[in-house]
Amino acid sequence: NLTPATSLSVVDIERGEFIGEISTPGCSLVYPAGERRYLMLCADGGVLSVTLDEGGGELSKTRTAGYFDPEGDPITEAGVRYGDQWLFVSFGGMIHPLDVSGATLQFEDSWSLLTDADRDENWRIAGKQHLVIHQATSRLYSLVRQSEEPLDDPGDMDGTEIWVYDLESRQRVQRLEAVPEQEDEEIRATTGIGSTSGDGASGILVTQGDDAVLVTVGGGISVRHAITGEYIHEKLKNVPGSGRLTLRNQAQ
Repeated sequence: NLTPATSLSVVDIERGEFIGEISTPGCSLVYPAGERRYLMLCADGGVLSVTLDEGGGELSKTRTAGYFDPEGDPITEAGVRYGDQWLFVSFGGMIHPLDVSGATLQFEDSWSLLTDADRDENWRIAGKQHLVIHQATSRLYSLVRQSEEPLDDPGDMDGTEIWVYDLESRQRVQRLEAVPEQEDEEIRATTGIGSTSGDGASGILVTQGDDAVLVTVGGGISVRHAITGEYIHEKLKNVPGSGRLTLRNQAQ
């Protein structure tokens, strides 16, 4: 809730009943972090951890400072779950891991998606839905683009490439073009699904399992093999005009 104070409402879905409201001053968004625990990002760069009791009421609430720099290099809200970690990326391309396995949240060492050479070439993160993970292979997919000027918001511009990382070594292992293999400029200009700048992809998603596929959206929808990058299918006509890619019946 934003009234303008921020708070979290808890609802029993099975009974259709409102249970209560938990005050979360300066902290927004909700990310699962345990059986009945959630974390929220705070405007001052901290993280709020909220634990619920069995009835859905507030059991405890802990605020930890210093997770990211909201002034110098803020993070985007498009975090991804990797096992017991949440990974959030900053506007400057720094990954901030957050371990939620223990009783208290643990900030782990940050690392960069971009090398010095990448920065010299003005590569930056981009897109609205710009990070996904294939859990079994520990592969992180990130949308990026070249821009001489820093982006006020990475979501304002499409990513023109998808960079793939091995999360164990924290090294880039693959680069893929973000746009469909067979572009139809006329169709892309009139559909622009989820597209911002219109020259790449605004969102990506990867399915889980052995036959995983990588889905990109922006001027159309393309589907390719998640590991090899080989195109399987693409749809440039009669596609939805907005929305977010989601997985059904799979853990992302």
